Amino acid sequence: MNKITIVTTSSDKYVHLLYEMLDSVKRFKESKKIDLCLIDYNLSEKNLQKLKKKFNYISKIKKHLVDNDANPFEYIQLFLPKYFPNYQKYIWIDADCWVNSWSAIDMLIKASDRNILAISSMGDRHCPGETIRIDWIYKNFGIIKSQNLKHSLKQGIPIKEARILGLKHHLNAGVFALNKQSSFWKLWINNFRKLRGPSYGRAQLALNYSAYMNDNKINILPNYINCLINSGMAIYDEKKKKFLEKYYPHNEIGIVHLAGKKERFINKKLKFNNKANKNIFTNIRFTK
Repeated sequence: MNKITIVTTSSDKYVHLLYEMLDSVKRFKESKKIDLCLIDYNLSEKNLQKLKKKFNYISKIKKHLVDNDANPFEYIQLFLPKYFPNYQKYIWIDADCWVNSWSAIDMLIKASDRNILAISSMGDRHCPGETIRIDWIYKNFGIIKSQNLKHSLKQGIPIKEARILGLKHHLNAGVFALNKQSSFWKLWINNFRKLRGPSYGRAQLALNYSAYMNDNKINILPNYINCLINSGMAIYDEKKKKFLEKYYPHNEIGIVHLAGKKERFINKKLKFNNKANKNIFTNIRFTK
């Protein structure tokens, strides 16, 4: 058993993306030093039997918060040390992601040392309006629109705190790393319990609240570590067969995240620029 594990979850709906994520991880020789663990979210017996050959450990989804109305799927990430207690570090990767460059895994591992949460921000030089924008009404009057503000108001966070949190760039919980001994787990769970809105998005807001409002020590990583790429923010290196940041120094995109609009999941080629600034067509899904 290794000391570090990559953990994810899946249902039958996303199992095809899970296989792609696994293939993207296992093609790197460095992956042999990391275990793979899966939380089974009502997978069919057929899929489960296939996946048992690919993961070190598989656990059924559990209702750890018996006094909470949220679907256990919504707070899986909060209890990774409970699901797989024999590891020292947990790297969470959503099933609809794939690893474009192992440098992202290395950065997550190093940035989460000393029991600090390592996570990527959606606010970035490539997408400055991705999480915070203003809908202008008249002259210099406008309405602030942000993911953190929207979800804070839905979850019953006091308006004074919602205004502060609403101006912070959204931290995407689809990829993160955290040591078993970190105090952040308990804080995250406690803040999750306090929220009283829709089940969906509650865990991610509780993470953002814990990171920003509780004066917690976190390492906010570049957007390219967990990137919802599109043609406006990434280019494609045909020689390396990897996606890169659009702007210099053209860092390799670490983990490609397919979450978002439905067309991102379609297995077809989309238009990107290459390093020579010429149009090419390539798939944002992982292909061997």
